[in-house]
Amino acid sequence: MPWWVFLLVILAVAGITCGLWGLVLTNRGETSTVLGPTPTPIFVVITSTPTLPPAGGVETGTPDSSGAAGEGATETPTPEPATATPEVTSGATVIIVGTEGDGLNVRQGPGVTFDPVCLARDGDQFTVGEGPRDGDGFTWWEVTQVDNPDCFGWAVEPFLQVVLP
Repeated sequence: MPWWVFLLVILAVAGITCGLWGLVLTNRGETSTVLGPTPTPIFVVITSTPTLPPAGGVETGTPDSSGAAGEGATETPTPEPATATPEVTSGATVIIVGTEGDGLNVRQGPGVTFDPVCLARDGDQFTVGEGPRDGDGFTWWEVTQVDNPDCFGWAVEPFLQVVLP
């Protein structure tokens, strides 16, 4: 058999293969590298806000001469002094609160995309530096741990409670 017959057979097989691939690709519809629907990531950020206990205390009516409340005396609420929680400011000393034992990530920058530097536990004491800065829907403050200066970075405000002198 002559050599050009082998060449013709090889060319015929290559042509048929390319033709079949072309047919498959044109009839398969829309070309896509992803099969099926693409998942949409959902991020849920759960935060807790420290709350104060309800103000209590009820004073009874005016006492009579015996010191007991007289008949017809009504109970009136005792006015409570306003106890506003001091706001976080630069230079303040704060403690970590409200993490329910999970701790708070102190991060390299003011946002949840920054890497954590250390984990602060409830009750840990920090000194506030720079701030406030907004990032990822939160207010951030730069803090340095009092007992461990290697633990410094940015923490979110709802977990910082000012320590009064």
